[in-house]
Amino acid sequence: MDPKYWKQKWESADTQFHQRTVNPYLLKYEKLIPERSIVFVPLCGKSGDMEWLVKKGYHVVGSELSPIACKDFFAENKRSFETEVAGAFTKYVSPGITIYCGDHLALTKDHVKGVSAVYDRAALVALPPAIRKKYAEHLISLLSAAHPLDVLLLTFEYDQTLVEGPPHAVLEPEVRQLFEPALEVKLLERQETPALHRTNSKFMAVPTVSEGIYHLSR
Repeated sequence: MDPKYWKQKWESADTQFHQRTVNPYLLKYEKLIPERSIVFVPLCGKSGDMEWLVKKGYHVVGSELSPIACKDFFAENKRSFETEVAGAFTKYVSPGITIYCGDHLALTKDHVKGVSAVYDRAALVALPPAIRKKYAEHLISLLSAAHPLDVLLLTFEYDQTLVEGPPHAVLEPEVRQLFEPALEVKLLERQETPALHRTNSKFMAVPTVSEGIYHLSR
């Protein structure tokens, strides 16, 4: 993960990757997230999915590199917030939600205490292969004490020889290699999607893009 790359994206307002509506797969599979649990949203940006989760009765803990993204989230959702220093992070706090702004891989178990669910819509696919392995190992380690643990994971699948990510293609064999046997991996569905074609012109070179939706559990 190149911090400069993502910070520059937010600083230049080049955020075509930001999804303005609640993700339809979150709506469809919310039942996999235990009621009133603490949900971790890694590399959360200013995703409106977090506000939706809070309104549904969950507590959200997010991690985000860019302070611009953090502030935009609260501004766009008309939320007041307080900040405090939490180790290497700036901690943004508002009723029902906490966002740690800083290097995701520096998070410790104390930052995610009580978390029993993870919603990864755009974190794994934002990372190149070498960092994906570190990300998965770190996530499993962070939540090693969470029993049970439920993860809703969304990925993109396409021919990466035709275009470079991000978002990167992450195919089912890699998902299983990254998370098994620590977590049970279940593919819920795979659907062709025009989402990347709509939001990023470089993907016009790719004839087919699919989304893989997974439930990881322990």
